[in-house]
Amino acid sequence: MPTFDQLQKSRISGRPLEFYKFANDATDFRYSSSTETITYLSEEYVPAGITRQKTSQSTNVDKADLTLTIPKTADLVREYRRAPRSAFWLTLFRVHFGETETKQLWQGRVLDIATKGELATITLESILKALNRQGRQDDYGSLCANALYDGIGCPVQKALHARPATVTDIDGDNITVTGLAAFLDEWFEGGVVEIADGDQRDVTKSVQSTGVLTLTRYFSSESLQIGDPVTVYDGCKHRHQEDCIGKFGAETNNGESCRCFPYGGSRNPFKTGVQ
Repeated sequence: MPTFDQLQKSRISGRPLEFYKFANDATDFRYSSSTETITYLSEEYVPAGITRQKTSQSTNVDKADLTLTIPKTADLVREYRRAPRSAFWLTLFRVHFGETETKQLWQGRVLDIATKGELATITLESILKALNRQGRQDDYGSLCANALYDGIGCPVQKALHARPATVTDIDGDNITVTGLAAFLDEWFEGGVVEIADGDQRDVTKSVQSTGVLTLTRYFSSESLQIGDPVTVYDGCKHRHQEDCIGKFGAETNNGESCRCFPYGGSRNPFKTGVQ
């Protein structure tokens, strides 16, 4: 029986198939370059018309970046466009048809998925690049560095801040809703709008007197129409007094959970010197 390396080098006998496993903290999606569903290690890999560019020239292929294309209707693309989301990691490995020996070719992190026409382009960076990159450093600033409802740094419970509303008008990135008149202007800025299938958009502006919410991008006409119910979640501008204390007081222990420096001095000693 030929080995994996022998089949790789053969111009006749080799019949390679590639498996793509995308996974994050919550779920995973498995695709193959085959035209039929294949089961490997009790997991199914479905055909999805996925293709990849050759990895860039490098002394170490593990450090090379990767670009894939896949139909925009793929479940991975739909899930990635939901918010919030955790990072997807790809493990790419190869097997030759009829054989059981596999070799991992590449592993890395999804940087972006952009759609154009009927296809989506997936841009990835290698795991070695990701691991060598310095993590985000805390800034010395008055605004909270936590992400609202992330369940990691921010203790605010998303379920406690869900507000039902009904869409009465749609104009691109602006939707008009009823049911939120009791709240102040700007109350939902920094929050999200969620539709029935779980898809979400961030709210960049809210005017309660008119019921207009401005979103980061519009929902498709197939997924959101006038008369549909939506759920709007309270927003946060990451301010210590107005948000962490004033809006979410008890949940943040009256601002103790705020990852910020709200009482910094107005003078910068690194610029003006110590006096």
